[in-house]
Formats: sequence, C-alpha cells, structure tokens
Amino acid sequence: NPAQAATAQTSSFYTLSATNAEVAARTMVNLNAGVGALTARQVAHLDLGTLAGVGSNINVRSRFDLLSDQLRAACLAGGGLGFRVDQSGTDLLFVVFAPADLTASVRFSRGLRNLRAFAYTPQAPTATVAIVGGDGTGATRTIRERIATAAVALWGRFEAWVNNSSSSTTDLDQAGDNQLATSAEQGQLSAFAVDTRLQRFGVHYNLGD
Repeated sequence: NPAQAATAQTSSFYTLSATNAEVAARTMVNLNAGVGALTARQVAHLDLGTLAGVGSNINVRSRFDLLSDQLRAACLAGGGLGFRVDQSGTDLLFVVFAPADLTASVRFSRGLRNLRAFAYTPQAPTATVAIVGGDGTGATRTIRERIATAAVALWGRFEAWVNNSSSSTTDLDQAGDNQLATSAEQGQLSAFAVDTRLQRFGVHYNLGD
C-alpha cells in the first residue's frame, strides 16, 4: 500500500483489477512518486500530464517491485504503450502514449537522403515458452504455460520460469505473456538519420513510432 510506510504494511499485495493500462500507470506514478505519494517519496515537480485515452484493461499485482518495471509491464500488457516524462517549465509531466504505425508513410534510405548510415544486429529470443507458477505449494501449486508458437517453430523451445503468487489465471497468463514479450526475438538497430523538408522528427514521426 503506497499510502503506508514500508515498515507499516498491512496489505499482502498492491492490486488493480480490470483497469485501463494508461490509468494504471498514471495511478502507480502518482501514488509512488508524484503528488499523491508519501512526502519522502515525492519527486520534486513530478506530476501527471494530459490523459491520452489509450490502452486496454489490465490487472496489476505488485509487491515491493521497482516502479519502472511495473510501468513497463503495465504498458506492454495494455497494448504496447510507451511512457515518458516531459518538461513543461519547472514541471515534470508523466505521459503515456500509443506509438503509431507509420510504416506506410515514413521511410528512411540513402536514396531519400535522410539516412547517412545504419547497422542492424538480430538477436535470438531468450525464451519461447513461459511456465508460470501461481499460488499454492508443492503439487498443489497452480502452473500455467504460455507458448509463443511461431517462435518455437522458428527457434525451438526455450523455457523460462516465472514466479507469481496469484490465484487468478488471468494474472498468471498476463505474467507469462509479458515474459514472452520481453524475451522475444529482437533486433538492435542504430541509425544516423537526418531531417529533410518532407520528413522531420517531431512533425512526421515521434518517439516510439
């Protein structure tokens, strides 16, 4: 319970049920680091920005986890959202946003004269199957398995154990899906892109698009 000191807890977990992902992220920031937090935890000038109205409903279950980890998990489960902190005068505004799919309109190439250099390195997934342990002990413990079928077919079966104490299959499946998303095949791309008259950062595309 973020309203109580760490040494005065009476709740086993912090939970949010069937809550919009953006609202959940904003709530966690406000209660743990913003103006709604205990005085000792408040980050100076940190407040919430304008509500964007993005994301789907999720469940949150947390116990002494890092706020940043919980925000990433919430945004991922809520539809691949992003979050940032914008400076407005002396204020720091926490904002959640939905990246836009601009693959049909924003292009980079040497021929278009907006790409000076690039390097791309693919990385194999670290897990293609998530086995999630929920409530209970021993043989009575609830176990759920989440499989990235396409990744298993391409790369093989690589299992990851996810420790979770929830009794809700929805929570357990969400935890497994988050693990698969963070462990999925990735590509490292570094590019030296430049603005042109017809395509400019902050005008035609933004962070996360």
